[in-house]
Amino acid sequence: MRVGKARKEFEGHGLGHLVQVHHRDVCGKKNLLAAKNGANSEEGIEQSAEDDALTDSATTDVDNDDMNEEEEEVDDGKGGFQLGQAAAHAIFLDLPEPWLAVPHAAYTIKPNGRICSYSPCMEQTQKTCAAMKQNGFHSLRTVEARLKEYYVDEYEMETPPSDLLDIPTEEAVSLEKERQVGGTQKKKESEDKTDNDIKVNGKKRSNDSVKGPSRKILCARPFAHMRGHTAFLTFATAGNKLRPDPNASHT
Repeated sequence: MRVGKARKEFEGHGLGHLVQVHHRDVCGKKNLLAAKNGANSEEGIEQSAEDDALTDSATTDVDNDDMNEEEEEVDDGKGGFQLGQAAAHAIFLDLPEPWLAVPHAAYTIKPNGRICSYSPCMEQTQKTCAAMKQNGFHSLRTVEARLKEYYVDEYEMETPPSDLLDIPTEEAVSLEKERQVGGTQKKKESEDKTDNDIKVNGKKRSNDSVKGPSRKILCARPFAHMRGHTAFLTFATAGNKLRPDPNASHT
């Protein structure tokens, strides 16, 4: 099973004493299905356990060590994290029906703890937000994440020629005329100077204009199409009050 392989992988990276891996139905779907069908919960759980045993016996590519590790942990089908009340600082849900696990998360998380739920569809997000509000979570915030790839490459750019002068604007010419003090000669000299500047700037650039050295610039642009499905991340904060155990009503 994947839980056994994940446990070995964490141990191989030296994180076995920090990370615990469990295989459980945190939503309690077995118990919910048994109640929906009108059957006894215990009978439904026993039947589900027999079906799981038949499935495990038909699987041939599972290691014996993994099977032994799975037998150590028994899932009663009621749901929950089996950590006790107010035991987790934060909880992340990546489930097809996360709203079923929200009541168990509210019981397990510490006051003012943080919860995050990932769902690819908006309908799932709406149901999860409604369940969070009903179970004492507040400050809900949903963020949509989309995969956006960029095309990155180097382009060779030429430096603009340096033989052109700045073209004065009409406002600059008017201010220059107003600064002239004295007779008409100074004004005439100023006007001639301005006209000469415009003529120099207005002429066509000759073929022997001095060109600067070219250089490569790293540029990036997004692709026109975004391939990938939507992803909605919902964040919320737990309240100050402790929440009751959802499984208490089933006992």
